[in-house]
Amino acid sequence: MTESEAKLIEISKRYAAVGIQMANAYAAEQAKLQLELVLSRERLSSEAGTAESLAAIGRIAELTKAHKEVFQKIVAASSSENMAVLAELPEAEKNEQLSKFAEMLNWHLESQGAFYEVREQWIDAAARICNLIQSCRDTAVFGEAVQFANDEEYDEFERQLARIEDAHHREASLLNEKMERLSKSLAVLGVKPAPQ
Repeated sequence: MTESEAKLIEISKRYAAVGIQMANAYAAEQAKLQLELVLSRERLSSEAGTAESLAAIGRIAELTKAHKEVFQKIVAASSSENMAVLAELPEAEKNEQLSKFAEMLNWHLESQGAFYEVREQWIDAAARICNLIQSCRDTAVFGEAVQFANDEEYDEFERQLARIEDAHHREASLLNEKMERLSKSLAVLGVKPAPQ
């Protein structure tokens, strides 16, 4: 292994550790919000509960925005460090390593971009459901399911629920793909994942 390759691996290890810390911090903060309760019948059946859900949605939106900003800074910093190392390489090796780096960077940007897109879809749909419930509270009937006074309200409710379901499926798929790729990358770098 050349000195440059060792430097590139060290940079990757360092930023992989930062990325894992970021993901864990995001997950811990998200867990505090109890998002699984946001669209529950117990919450939506009262004005106070729906307001609590809207507050949780606002908080996850802020948390996601902050995460996105930190991710962009990390990408910029790691790219800068990698490019500095790549600049030291002979032309042929530089082009090969640059190609690998570009492929990896593109995957990370696309993967993380897809995560933010899915999360923002969930946030928007959940907020729309809560606002819909608040707007028709006087005419809706809350039982095992919400019964709306007119078809337009029901159609909007169903449309937003479908967006939520789509977001869940896409997020699960993205997470599986990311974990698989992360495991392979960590194995190549010689990093053992932390026990769950």
